[in-house]
Amino acid sequence: MNQESKNRDLSLLIHDLEPGQFEKQFPALEKEYLVISKDKPIRHCICCFDCFFKTPLECTIKDGYERLGVLFCGASRIVFISRCVYGGFSPFVKNVLDRRIASNLPFYKVQRDGLVHHRPRTENQPRYFIHFYGDYTEAERRTAEEWALANDVTLNIPSHVIHFYKSAGEITEKNLCE
Repeated sequence: MNQESKNRDLSLLIHDLEPGQFEKQFPALEKEYLVISKDKPIRHCICCFDCFFKTPLECTIKDGYERLGVLFCGASRIVFISRCVYGGFSPFVKNVLDRRIASNLPFYKVQRDGLVHHRPRTENQPRYFIHFYGDYTEAERRTAEEWALANDVTLNIPSHVIHFYKSAGEITEKNLCE
């Protein structure tokens, strides 16, 4: 299998579940997805933009997450499982999204809505499947929905699906990509 077809088959699953919870709840998924979890600490993006210019697609912070730009560029689908925090992702999942900035180019384009956004680095743009859980308010739910729509444009996402649950235990393998 060549590298191009390998990349098209890549599925990422990014979650903030407690260590051991993911394996217990989704025992077979590690064979189907490249799983990114908070089992290993992630450092914050420092906005140095080296991943745009000096080391394209690779973060200069060497903490095991330096190739997120490559992974996001190559994925066909990305599944997020995150506690809903003030209408957005949990700190760990938000950190992963921040560190993937290199999957866009440093150049800008004007969208049809007149806003300026980064250009995509590749033509491959994965679908996002977002699963929020936790004790969120209706206002936080609306904020999360609006945020997801705004990120479709900002991150060059062709489409997303978003679900809300009261607990992470309600999320099943069956509904991950529905």
